[in-house]
Amino acid sequence: MSNEQELLNINADFSFKDILFHIRLAGYGYIWFQYGGSGDSGSIDEIILVRKEDAEETEEGRIVIKDGKYPFSLDQKHRLSSEIRNKIEDSIYDNILNHAPDWYNNDGGGGEGYICTEDGQYICDHFVNIVEREESELKGNLI
Repeated sequence: MSNEQELLNINADFSFKDILFHIRLAGYGYIWFQYGGSGDSGSIDEIILVRKEDAEETEEGRIVIKDGKYPFSLDQKHRLSSEIRNKIEDSIYDNILNHAPDWYNNDGGGGEGYICTEDGQYICDHFVNIVEREESELKGNLI
């Protein structure tokens, strides 16, 4: 994996649609993101650009990295500026995560997803942690 990453030069004033277009022009077919939270707060932990040739769509419409790899293992030629990353995060929150079931409250949850840079379609694997309570009664005499 290469340590040197070139800044992907995208104008911070662009709309999300234009940002996707410029990411696609740079050779990336997908944006992968991972998020998690609990206790009334949550965050997007990772955003990774995925080249189209590194991923494939399954018959069920899921996106997977070829050869069983994980997005972290992909060579990242480019990095996003903090402004562009923030715009991507804002769009993910506004259009996906703010409508997802309660992933950041109580026992939390999270997930990961892909956004297609060609058409803006997304798919997420989302989870919510639910803890059940079992009650019992204890009786006895200590003397």
